[in-house]
Amino acid sequence: MPGGAVLANFIAIQPQSEVSRQLQLLENIDDAAHVERYRVFEDWFKHTQDIPGAFYLWLVEHLFHGNELISGDLVVDGRRADLANITCPLFLLAGSTDHITPPAQLFAAADAVGTPAAQVTRRTATGGHLGLFMGRDALRDDWPPLMEAVYALSAPGAPRRERAGAVADPGDTPRLPAP
Repeated sequence: MPGGAVLANFIAIQPQSEVSRQLQLLENIDDAAHVERYRVFEDWFKHTQDIPGAFYLWLVEHLFHGNELISGDLVVDGRRADLANITCPLFLLAGSTDHITPPAQLFAAADAVGTPAAQVTRRTATGGHLGLFMGRDALRDDWPPLMEAVYALSAPGAPRRERAGAVADPGDTPRLPAP
């Protein structure tokens, strides 16, 4: 699947966002800082990588069409991927206008894990899919309290929960050197 086709599909979901970015550039063409932010974002956003066709079809069949990760039927490398085995605290941050992973979809995933409801934090940031990771408001207002909570659980002396048994490393897993 050509990366350019994946990008075109994402843009086609909300073409008004692409037009809006272009219009904002024209409105701010004399603002060097704005033009530079636009250039950096465009270089990042429009840089694509192709996805091997067989892998793309596998994703569509098993994750999107079959919804096997949520149903508990997903098998990867001969092993079932069971979300119920996830029992650690979860910190879920959704974008209020995210058209790729809407808040309801993200928050529903918490129902498939083994984490107790009292240890699931749900937060909704203003903005969309990319805004969760690149938006000023999310970086300033939403991520810091979540990261502070993660740190509180990770800091030396923090109370530790009993660990569930680790998944055994299958001895026949081929080891590949890092690139």
